[in-house]
Amino acid sequence: MSQELYFYKQKILKDNAAKILSEEEIYEAVKVLLAKRNLDNESSVRDRLFQEVELESLQISAYSPEIETLLEKDIQFINPQSRFFMMNKNMWIAIKFYIISHYIKVNDGSKLDTENSNEIDHLIKKLKQQNPEISHDYSKLNKLYNQKMLFINIQ
Repeated sequence: MSQELYFYKQKILKDNAAKILSEEEIYEAVKVLLAKRNLDNESSVRDRLFQEVELESLQISAYSPEIETLLEKDIQFINPQSRFFMMNKNMWIAIKFYIISHYIKVNDGSKLDTENSNEIDHLIKKLKQQNPEISHDYSKLNKLYNQKMLFINIQ
């Protein structure tokens, strides 16, 4: 069974609260509020607290090696009943790598250095020329990530 990442904007804390709180503080607050909730089964609660990010074309598999490794070792879900978690830096880098490797044609056959943020940023700019729909989706996610509002659900 294929599982994909679905992206959500949290509506629990407003933008101005997210500006002054750290990523960890936001995530801990959300985890405390939802400790006893199963967002997969309680769709009305999920819909009131999270808004699904509408993407035109971007699909990301939970089974890509970098993402799967992070899911096993680096991600803390909101609670044991949930497959929701807040986007963190390591996952964001893995997702950017996924987008680059799946949606950008690199002509020279060189190996992508995931540690080189300048190279990744340069390739993301190429995305706009090669695949505008994916670029638009990426821009939505990037904005929410930078605002500390981006959550993921594995479905």
